[in-house]
Amino acid sequence: MSRSAAFRRRALPWLFCLLPLGASAADELLREDSGRLSLDFAEQMLNDRSRYGYRKLQELAMALDKASRESSADERLLLLTARAQLAIFGSRGQHRATQLLDQVLQKNPRHPYALVLRGTSEALDNCPPCARRSLDEAQRLAPEEPEVLEALGHFNVREGWRIRSAANAARREDKGQDYYGKALEFFERAVKVQPSPVRRAGILANVFEIQSYRKHYGQADLTMRKAIQAMPDSPDLRERYANFLIYRRGDWVNGALQAREALLQRGSDQAKITEALALYMLWSKSYESARNQPGKAEDTARQLDAARKAWPDTDEIFLYATSAESTAPIARAMLQAGLYTSAKGDYRDKDGDTPLGNAILNYGRGLAGDEAREEDDKKDFTALLALIDQLLADGANPNAHTSQGDTLLGAAVRTGDSALFQRLLKAGANPHQPGRLGVTPLMAAASLPDAEKGRLMAAQLLERGVDIHFYDRPKRNALMYAAGSGNTGLMAELLKRGARPAEKDEDGNTALDWAASAGHTKAAELLLAAGAEVTAHETACGNSDSADYARSGGHEDLARLLRSKRKSSL
Repeated sequence: MSRSAAFRRRALPWLFCLLPLGASAADELLREDSGRLSLDFAEQMLNDRSRYGYRKLQELAMALDKASRESSADERLLLLTARAQLAIFGSRGQHRATQLLDQVLQKNPRHPYALVLRGTSEALDNCPPCARRSLDEAQRLAPEEPEVLEALGHFNVREGWRIRSAANAARREDKGQDYYGKALEFFERAVKVQPSPVRRAGILANVFEIQSYRKHYGQADLTMRKAIQAMPDSPDLRERYANFLIYRRGDWVNGALQAREALLQRGSDQAKITEALALYMLWSKSYESARNQPGKAEDTARQLDAARKAWPDTDEIFLYATSAESTAPIARAMLQAGLYTSAKGDYRDKDGDTPLGNAILNYGRGLAGDEAREEDDKKDFTALLALIDQLLADGANPNAHTSQGDTLLGAAVRTGDSALFQRLLKAGANPHQPGRLGVTPLMAAASLPDAEKGRLMAAQLLERGVDIHFYDRPKRNALMYAAGSGNTGLMAELLKRGARPAEKDEDGNTALDWAASAGHTKAAELLLAAGAEVTAHETACGNSDSADYARSGGHEDLARLLRSKRKSSL
């Protein structure tokens, strides 16, 4: 909504295209003996991006871009360059990709792959209807083309995620699953007709991710085996399979074997960590049994020695162990064995999270992943909850900040788990303390997709006297957050306590503007009844008001209501 944000969004792609495109390692590498760019090698790099570092891929994109500006550039070069811009730079490469695709489509408006890439670009630009039109046209022209089917699969995954992230929990649950089902259908059709083993492996990896997300672990296991069979020398696939076996299925032995294979192929730190965690897990199981059977102490000591040789930094291993339900038992055993103590204070990982912060964030991620499936999800995260309890009992700081900017209490609120929220309060978490961006636990509660959970946690915070007028760095207050999520129950309580509907954030937006943007009619009606006015203010797109925001979001009924309430304009 801000002018500066709108400027950055439009200017960055232009600025990027002005970067110098001098000769690079990739530029030289891609040249054939004839001095021409090797498009076959460029396509190979794009098909198997996980094998190359980001720097090499940047150089590839620049080399292609340089060649595409020559008058001799043919259709294949233009399409490869557009693909590289989107695949490597994402939204930053949209402007250049659009230029290239326009050149192709001017000559051949019915080119299916150019339409696929245009649809991909439009999806990145958050215009689902535009992307859908381009992809539907591509499918009409080439219904069984693997690239078309794969793009439709990705589009439906993106739409599923967008719907699942929407404020209305029921809508997210119903429609998000439908989109993932459609994505599976398109990906599975693409696998059948894709002749390239490398690209087929990539599509199978997408199928694997959806099946794993849905907890169809048997199907996901079989799918990843097929992907590795199609591309046996891919360390990326083996790492993902190792993580799946360990963190999803609890198969530490086979997971460690896959990690070792990835380690031999690429020597990555992640593969080393995975293998080390497998050894620490074997030790933790032995340690638990040895507590009741002293005769096993010697074997336990040998296992710990082997684990330490694999990864000597036990503090770092402890932090990794707080990252998932399946590894939480390692962290608990390390605490019990005295290999790590909370007395070390706010020891943090490379992202800046403490062990307690890691455990809370990953507990929240686990619940978020299960949210669209079942409501009995907490039973799957008992080890993380037990670890959180043990860390708090051992004196872990409940007022640390997370790498995402929240306080730990704010992070607990975002999980939607009121019991965890209570744990943090009892352990001394400060309900008044804002995060690094100024977001308070009350604001976190106000923005929860589940309105009732948000209202109940907010009620406990309000009982403790939190400031309802406090605003974060962009000058948004709790009423604005509640309006944006459509939490009318909490909005009514905030208004009753004196919240002011006329207050504006740094971009001039009121709570009514936030409700209108998200299409929350009842929230808007509540604010209007409380005296909110529909008045225009200056934005990057000229003078806009709540009715304009509702219309731009496709909420026509709400837009009509707000237009009828207009008071004045600039």
